[in-house]
Amino acid sequence: MPLIINCNYAEYNPPEKGCSCFQTTITLASADWANEEQTVTVEGVKASSAVVVSPDPVSIDEYVAGGVYCSAQAEDSLTFTKKDSVASDLTVNVLVIQTP
Repeated sequence: MPLIINCNYAEYNPPEKGCSCFQTTITLASADWANEEQTVTVEGVKASSAVVVSPDPVSIDEYVAGGVYCSAQAEDSLTFTKKDSVASDLTVNVLVIQTP
């Protein structure tokens, strides 16, 4: 059964309280892995953000087989680590939740 997230987040945490969320899609390019890591720009991410990452269905098999996971976050960036080889570009969905 798929996980369903109701992102009517503003109803419970209105923007005037400083809360927001956004979704974006990133690509982990197969050529951009260095020392088993890859850092990508995701504008709006903060070190304190709650971040949910999930491979797009077209990339899930290789994402899982490669042992890929989000290992760090910083201002406007996410770092991914892999445990095994990844031969293709991976599409990853990202949900970022900001709280005050």
